Amino acid sequence: MPKYTKVFTCHIETTLQRCWEFHNDASALKILTPPDQEIKIISEDNRIYEGATHIIEAKKFGRRIHWVARILKVNPPHGFTDIAIKSPFKTWEHKHEFSEKEGIVTIRDTITYEPKGGILGAIANSVKIDEEIEKLFKYRHRTLREFLQSSAAVINEELIGTGGDGLSTSLGD
Repeated sequence: MPKYTKVFTCHIETTLQRCWEFHNDASALKILTPPDQEIKIISEDNRIYEGATHIIEAKKFGRRIHWVARILKVNPPHGFTDIAIKSPFKTWEHKHEFSEKEGIVTIRDTITYEPKGGILGAIANSVKIDEEIEKLFKYRHRTLREFLQSSAAVINEELIGTGGDGLSTSLGD
């Protein structure tokens, strides 16, 4: 069965370091996931480092989905790759790339995936999966831009790497 590759790019007025700090904790997924998907981070150590394993539970279409991802190819502050060990897909690889030029950070997400189910999975991809991935990454990039460009949003450095939520927002400047 075919594998599919999708590339999503956005440009954000921020620093490479701020972008990396945001992504350096899997708890960022709580901000980057649409509210209708009810994400829960199960793993205790959510930092991004070579070989880390993150366990996530999400609710989609009324059912619980367990996702186990392994972090590889970590290159701070320029990116990392996560590979699904357990997911709704036969294979899933998500390459996160960050670069900065003149105060603008370019975020490039490259997703390579293969649906489960052979020919039925290919049909499901053309009918629904492809569209859902498009919506998810449009949401993520819009939310990421709003978060990183907001002077009111801050990364709570005391919580990063402690296994807590890792991220918080402040309403004051």
